Amino acid sequence: MPPADSPLATLLLDAEVRWLPDYLPVVAQRERADGRAEVDLHVVDPRWLVRLVARHAPHVVVLAPAELAAAFTARAQETLSLYV
Repeated sequence: MPPADSPLATLLLDAEVRWLPDYLPVVAQRERADGRAEVDLHVVDPRWLVRLVARHAPHVVVLAPAELAAAFTARAQETLSLYV
């Protein structure tokens, strides 16, 4: 379990990856009317979260904090630039 004082991230999960909370240190989960779920989890290493989201994109979106969402976006753009 990550330390309780580590940064908290909120992710939006599509139905395709609703199993992820079973394998992650989730501290809260909220069901949405559209069938998706929001989950909160502590993140010790932002690089870990960026890799997690990249592996499961487009079915996982970082809602908060903005810095982690931006880190994922930067990583995705960097990866795409390798193919263009």
